[in-house]
Amino acid sequence: MSGDMFLGCLVDAGWPLERLLATVQALHLPEDLWRIHEETVMRGPLRATLVHVATTEGDAHRHLDDVRAIIQAGDLPGPVQERAVAVFTRLAEAEARVHNTTPDRIHFHEVGALDAIIDIVGVCMGLHELEIERLYASPAPLGRGWVDTMHGRIPLPAPATLELLAAVGAPTVPAPGPGELVTPTGAALLAELADFQQPAMTLDRVAYGAGQKEFAWPNVARLWIGQEAGSRQQVAGGRWQPAAGQSPNQPINQSTSQPISQSPISNHPITQSPNLLLLETNIDDMNPELYGPVREHLTAAGALDVWTTAIGMKKGRPGVLLSVLAPAEKEADLARLILQETTTLGVRVHSVRRHTAERALRTVQTVYGPVRVKLKLLDGQVHAAKPEFDDCLERAREMGVPVQIVYTAAEAAAFHGWLVGAPNTKARLVEKAAPILLRSGPTGPQVLAFRHPQAGLQLVKGTLEPGEEPFTAAVRELAEEAGVQSAEPVHLLGTLDLPEIGQRWHLVLCRTQENLPEQWTFHTQDDGGHLFAFFWYNLEGSPNEEWHPAFRKALAYIHESVQKGEPPCQAS
Repeated sequence: MSGDMFLGCLVDAGWPLERLLATVQALHLPEDLWRIHEETVMRGPLRATLVHVATTEGDAHRHLDDVRAIIQAGDLPGPVQERAVAVFTRLAEAEARVHNTTPDRIHFHEVGALDAIIDIVGVCMGLHELEIERLYASPAPLGRGWVDTMHGRIPLPAPATLELLAAVGAPTVPAPGPGELVTPTGAALLAELADFQQPAMTLDRVAYGAGQKEFAWPNVARLWIGQEAGSRQQVAGGRWQPAAGQSPNQPINQSTSQPISQSPISNHPITQSPNLLLLETNIDDMNPELYGPVREHLTAAGALDVWTTAIGMKKGRPGVLLSVLAPAEKEADLARLILQETTTLGVRVHSVRRHTAERALRTVQTVYGPVRVKLKLLDGQVHAAKPEFDDCLERAREMGVPVQIVYTAAEAAAFHGWLVGAPNTKARLVEKAAPILLRSGPTGPQVLAFRHPQAGLQLVKGTLEPGEEPFTAAVRELAEEAGVQSAEPVHLLGTLDLPEIGQRWHLVLCRTQENLPEQWTFHTQDDGGHLFAFFWYNLEGSPNEEWHPAFRKALAYIHESVQKGEPPCQAS
């Protein structure tokens, strides 16, 4: 499996090559550096689609930050960007383990070249537009031999390939002969996007992607497409269909296709968790007081859930069934811990599957103050809401009222803002806080902005932490990204929904007593560390192409607020 074989499968499955070309164009790569075409070929007795990705770029030596900047500067749906960055992050982590360094210091060579970027971003966009909701993979076939790389001659399978597969506990099988059958790019795509098991499914069609090399066996990857048994979701999606008025070669940033949500590859609310184990043991001779510490130790060691069940054992003795749900990679550690911490002599292990609903944590406002609420989502709709009891208890103590009253108020507030049965569009957007500092400049109102070394001109913004309010996040982001330590929120200018990048921005007007200079630089620790160059941007100007369209939309909103009488908070 390689990136171009994956692309071949997607094109053979019905994703138009024109959409792949539009995806690459959306990355704003110089068009004289790349060329893509498809070809129908025979690999042994099998017909397959071969996607040629040719580049004229010289030796590429990019860091993870460089690749991330290229992807994030593209006009792509937010989930596609996030998924592609996640694939490259896995690659960087694997290379770092191989070369005994850190991911941010890794120099991508082959996998940082334009063809690898095109492969990975193209695969993520193809899955997105084909509406593939879940991806499963068979065991990875690993060949033997040697391959020449920028690092010199290395054995097969490539060390990075093995690290990627080992990190997710992927099953492997011997290849039918020598040669590289799984590349690092292919392994990274599988590790990030696929579950390694075969589901029960109703098969619809099969697509074939060809590899570049000829072997003694058909060098193809097969994509099985169908409906998962007992589910409405498509295991490998449907045929690409243009929206009304959309052509296959329409630019990505004008596409009306709906983005899918965060990894794994699904916006379907019911998720199957693969590679889970149930560890069990029967105990009839242990002090019951010890089960509490055992539970704590198992949870700290990586168990997903720990519970006990009263059972009857031989000779009528009462006993306890200790059950531990855990990821497969934690089996040895947890089994050893059970043997160490309990009186049992053996542990049974079963392979299990778990179906989970999508969940979200949101903060609601009540007359008693803010309370966090857990939401259960099915089919994009809220079906249950549970207030955090600790928050309710704290608000009750502050206000001197019974905790049940606060709990009921929080529950009512949750259902008022997140109606059961109503489409839950909010839960699909990543919540961001954008602190806005305004001042009166010599030619009109100005807003604080900065130049990102790789992603152009931006406003300060950042993701809300779980349970965090936009006001708190705005102040934190100013300190972390701009070094402004004494900021305080004034009020909320407004909220921008940006479904095209999968985000919602809360524009928080802030002020500070600091005498901020005309320009300054600040070294942030976010995203591996960057040097940001801050300046005051004139809102009367017209944002150029250095601003991402999302920031241009935010600037227009801020300018409109100023025209309506929003006073600047900083002295000029």
